[in-house]
Amino acid sequence: MSNSEYYYNLKFNKEDSILFKTSGLKMLKSDLTLRSNYRNDIKCFYYNNQGKLYITKIDLKYDIPMDKFIWFRELPTTETNMHSYDKFSGRDFDFKIIGEKIPMVSKIIFSLTGNGNKIQRNVFNKNFVSYYLPVSTFSIRYGENSPTDIFFGGKETLSGGRNTYPLMISFYKIKKTLYVMILIPTKNEMNLEGDLFGKIMNDNSNVK
Repeated sequence: MSNSEYYYNLKFNKEDSILFKTSGLKMLKSDLTLRSNYRNDIKCFYYNNQGKLYITKIDLKYDIPMDKFIWFRELPTTETNMHSYDKFSGRDFDFKIIGEKIPMVSKIIFSLTGNGNKIQRNVFNKNFVSYYLPVSTFSIRYGENSPTDIFFGGKETLSGGRNTYPLMISFYKIKKTLYVMILIPTKNEMNLEGDLFGKIMNDNSNVK
């Protein structure tokens, strides 16, 4: 779309080295980076031939604990009409990120539906948490009346619902920056270790 451009097979940069352990970087291979003048880069990596890892960075208004600004809701969601989205969808899922300017954020509404009986929630520290489960819908928005920024959903069914697809979602905070990481397995099955983000990410437990 206008004012944005895709770059392929870029080398790791300083920010990647801050986020990932050396051993973690060895499991990643750059696929694409979407750069624009309206939001931070959206990066996509191949992870160990097992899936694709998407990373987007959100600028926060305040340096406060994640549990003070991330609000969890177990409600189905969708993308917002009359807004433009960059699409990263696959055969069995829809994945979209809004192609518009993102303001400084003070609240995140994190909505998730799926097979809650299979959820794996890992709290690595106060600045780092991840979820892994078969997802029907997942979304992030920044206020009650704000459009959906990030949307993921299994393919729509004939009845109007959505199938589930395994998804790993992680929030990783460094001061006034929140990284949202979404790992999508290449196959529609739970074939990843639920705590793998803790194994490949650098320790940020001492960062407020």
